[in-house]
Amino acid sequence: MEKLKVAAVDDEPLALQNLESYILRTPGLELAGKFLSSVQAFEWISSNSVDLVFMDIQMPDLTGIQLSRLIQGKTKVIFTTAYSEFALEGYKVRAIDYLLKPFGYEEFLESVSKARDQIFPVKPPAESEKHPENEIWFVKAEGRLIPVNLESVLFLEADGDYVSYHLESGKKLLVHGTLKELESKLSPGKFLRVHRSFLIQISKITSVDRNRVFVGNQYFSVGDAYRESFDLFMKSRML
Repeated sequence: MEKLKVAAVDDEPLALQNLESYILRTPGLELAGKFLSSVQAFEWISSNSVDLVFMDIQMPDLTGIQLSRLIQGKTKVIFTTAYSEFALEGYKVRAIDYLLKPFGYEEFLESVSKARDQIFPVKPPAESEKHPENEIWFVKAEGRLIPVNLESVLFLEADGDYVSYHLESGKKLLVHGTLKELESKLSPGKFLRVHRSFLIQISKITSVDRNRVFVGNQYFSVGDAYRESFDLFMKSRML
């Protein structure tokens, strides 16, 4: 997942601390700067590259609306404020979203999903990606190299020093290696890590029930370490 480089601006220390905690616990976000002063934030943003700024509106010296106009074109903005009457002004400066304090983590994730869609729009698939049947990998199993069509893989399972390839045919191939190594080689957006022991092919998911992901009649419980990234993935894919 490509990381969003973000900054946080709020003249209230507790509000800034809360925002910082949300950013740090969210996969795909990198906190590049945090500021209690909008003037200091402007000086920093003027000489640093950042994708997204979370900022309060009611701040001394330089309001969030004024700051957003000064950095417009350089970075995207999500407003965080206790005053709903500023919503219209926020959208006039093309803010991605408007979070009304006190907001929860779920609302925060929804805003992050909107930002990601705008900053990293989905690109049309390359010709090779349009024909996944051509994505053949050779794996060493059963003492020889065996071609595996990735489209035939339902899920991958960690099995000690090996990875089990579970295929649509019902066959299972045991290949030496780790899921981490495989993740770095597989096409982005094709497989989803839901547990330290499982990588599921997204196109094979038949349903999702809370924290259970079904592939046919088999289900996988989402591990605690992957729950936040899974929730973010689901929100980004829901219509």
